[in-house]
This record gives sequence, C-alpha cells and structure tokens, in this order.
Amino acid sequence: MLKTGHLVPATVIKALPDYSSYLMAIPGTEHIALLERAHAGSHLRVGDNTVASVFSIKDGRINLSQKSAPFFRRLTEMLVSPLLMEDKVKVVHAAAVDGASFAKVAVAGNNGHDPITECLPYITPESVQRFTNRTITLVRYSADIREYVSNAFVPAFSDDILEVIYIQEREMEEIHVIVETDRLARFIGKGGANIASVSKLVGKIVRVFPAG
Repeated sequence: MLKTGHLVPATVIKALPDYSSYLMAIPGTEHIALLERAHAGSHLRVGDNTVASVFSIKDGRINLSQKSAPFFRRLTEMLVSPLLMEDKVKVVHAAAVDGASFAKVAVAGNNGHDPITECLPYITPESVQRFTNRTITLVRYSADIREYVSNAFVPAFSDDILEVIYIQEREMEEIHVIVETDRLARFIGKGGANIASVSKLVGKIVRVFPAG
C-alpha cells in the first residue's frame, strides 16, 4: 500500500508538456503517478528508471517528488541499506530547501560506529547522481541540540563557531549562533540556503550573528 513519504521505483512512460509533468509507472503495481518537472531531480526521458517519494495522494491521484525532505531521507536509507541491516547507523532527519543545490541528512551511529565514516563510501556523487542532481551533505546527529546545530552547518567549519545560545521563552525557541565575522557568509550560504537547511534539519529557528 502506497503511503506519503514512501520511496518507490518509477519509470517514465510519457512526458506531459501541457502539465509540465512526467507520467510515471510504479513497477510491481497498477499505479500511475505524476512527477512534476519542478519536483524532478534531473531531466528525465521516456523509459528512464528512477526512484521518487510519494509526495501526496488525493482523490486517487498520486504525486511524486525527488526534491522533498522525505525523498532525501529515504534515498539515503536505500543507499546505506547494508549499514542499516547491520545496525551500524540510523538515518534521523533530512532537510531540503527550494533552489539549493544540496540536501542535508542527519545520521547517527549505533554501537560505537561513526556514522559519517560508515556512510561516506555509500553516499558518493556517482550513487546520488543516478537519482538527483543535488548533492547529499551528511550531518552527524547529536542529542545535544547545541552540538547538533554546530554539526549541521557543514560545510562551514564548526571551529569557526564561538558560541551557541539556546533561547527558550514561553512558546519561543530560538538558537543563536555566534561566528567569526569573516566566516559569516559561509554559515548563511548562497541565498540563505545553508542556514535555512539547518533550521529545517534541527526543527528550530536558527539565527547567525557575527562576533562583536
């Protein structure tokens, strides 16, 4: 049974220029789905086989996505499935920002295994680009919110973070990150994509400020 967020195999059976979509067959089922070009991870041609996540199901219409956070989470789980079977790592969260060239996926290690070291051989440009032209940036998950936020800014260096302040006032939760002034742009990212993805990944409002 198809459910929202599930990763499914999909084959392009027709391009629908009037709808700016691809008509997709889901192998092993009788279902036909739509993948909007705006939600496709790359340019596709009739006959191409790929995977996508179920974005929505409404009135029998199935919409797929290759740009949503669930897609990148499930794609990562698929690529590192040998590690999941051996209980070495766990995929915790994912974040995708419109217009960004990357998605972030938080992974945790089990039984003393380092999640980044374990996952990197599986999350390669070649393996990811089979399904999307975005890259996947792995983030080391931590139950300590300050440490998790610091890790989540990768590729910005956590050594450039001077202080992480967690603010809780009534219903407001914010995290203020103080960084070296000349590194501010790297933490914000092009068009604000890096800080936006960090906020989505940790599930809280994150703001960055220069030192002083």
